[in-house]
Formats: sequence, structure tokens, C-alpha cells
Amino acid sequence: MSFDTLSLSSDSSLSDLSSLSSLSDRESVFGTPPFTTTQGPCSWIKPVIVVLGMILVVLVLYCFLTKERHHHPSKPSPHPSPSPSGTLVDLPNEASFDERVMKASGTIIVAFVAQGCGWCEKFKPVLAQLVKVYDGPVYTMHAQNAGPILERLGITGFPHLVVFEKGKIKAEQSGYVDLEALKTLIMGLL
Repeated sequence: MSFDTLSLSSDSSLSDLSSLSSLSDRESVFGTPPFTTTQGPCSWIKPVIVVLGMILVVLVLYCFLTKERHHHPSKPSPHPSPSPSGTLVDLPNEASFDERVMKASGTIIVAFVAQGCGWCEKFKPVLAQLVKVYDGPVYTMHAQNAGPILERLGITGFPHLVVFEKGKIKAEQSGYVDLEALKTLIMGLL
């Protein structure tokens, strides 16, 4: 049976097509074997992979360009000034940490924070309030500058507050806490 001999009138049903029993009959009517395309059964995979790759490149470029545009950290001084009472000073590197904290003779508070950490951002105002009520030095240190120190102290979560006395850990608080909880922790040590 060929396409020329197949005639469908308005009163004939599609059941006439069921009489096409062999594959060659179907090919002659529909043009291609069922469930295949002219380029093979998986011809759609390559274009999909190409489109996904292009989307990935666009996303990476967008993230890179927006990070560069919105994040311009100023280079911190390698030698921060001593933290006078009532101020919050950033420790830029391991050498300044060792000098200002580990060799200090008094009680020092250091808050370890991480860039992009929501709880750390929420913790910054608490630290700003803490320096107003605490007479000793309070430092912050960013995780990207503190790799060996974090390893040495076993710190894995942020924010992480450590109270040092004469270079030794006297108390620690991991995670976000409010000002009252910090005052209780610190004043209980003094």
C-alpha cells in the first residue's frame, strides 16, 4: 500500500491506518520509521549541552562582574594600631594576631567573622555595642585572613568569639548571641 492508494474521506476513520502492519508500510505513509528522526534518536542532546554551556558562561561572567563592581576591599594596614578601649579594630593577618593577641598581657576579645556570612553581618552591631561597654581591646579577624589561626584554634563556624588572657583561651562563644549574653560571658570572666 502506498501513499497514493491511501485515501481518507471525511466518513472514513483512522482505523484504516491500523491496517498498515509492516514497518515499510508505515514508512511509505509517514516518511520515517516511528520514534526516530532523520539525524538519529539522540540528535537533541548536543544542542541542549551547547545552550546549557552558554548559560553557565553567562552566569559565571555575571557573578564575576557584579562581585568586582560591588566589592572593593581596601587593603588593610599590615600593622594595625593597638586597640584602645571603646574601638573595634580589624586584624589583617597572622603576624598582627600573634603580636596583638597572643603576646598581650591582658584580656583580649577577638571575633572571627566570614565574608558573606549572614550571622556575622547581624553580629557586627552587637560587637559595636560591646566595645562601648567593655574597657579592653576588641578585635575582629576575617576568615580569609586567618586560615592557619582557625586551624590552630579549631574554629569551624562563624561568627566565633574568643576571649584570650595572656595568650591563652579563657572562653569561647560560637554562633550569634545578643549583647546581654556577651556581657554575661565576659563579665563572668573578669
